[in-house]
Amino acid sequence: MADIDWDDVEDLAPELSAVPSAAKTLFLELANTRVRVDLFGGEDAAMTKMARIYLAAHFGAMHPSSGSAQDAGPIASESLGSASFGYAVNSAEASSNYGSTKYGRMFRQLARMTPARLGTV
Repeated sequence: MADIDWDDVEDLAPELSAVPSAAKTLFLELANTRVRVDLFGGEDAAMTKMARIYLAAHFGAMHPSSGSAQDAGPIASESLGSASFGYAVNSAEASSNYGSTKYGRMFRQLARMTPARLGTV
């Protein structure tokens, strides 16, 4: 399996095609080198590949050109006409960098299924 490429990311997140090439290269380098493969089952494990894809997509979604600004984190409240609704939000998750995009939250969820849940990602 080894390293992922941007096609892998766009298969999951086609809306990230607008991310500039230089940013894609940087995000791929970060995802391919910063995920601790020993925590995700080894270099050839499917979990390692998914972790890298989620992490690169997370970085891409935070880029201004991605159009993903509306995915700024969990919804804490919303209004519909005169009705308002409030929701409990896990403050630790919402305040983490990974909580700022759906792909970051997916990365954290995957990490929770590994020894990485101890905070060593």
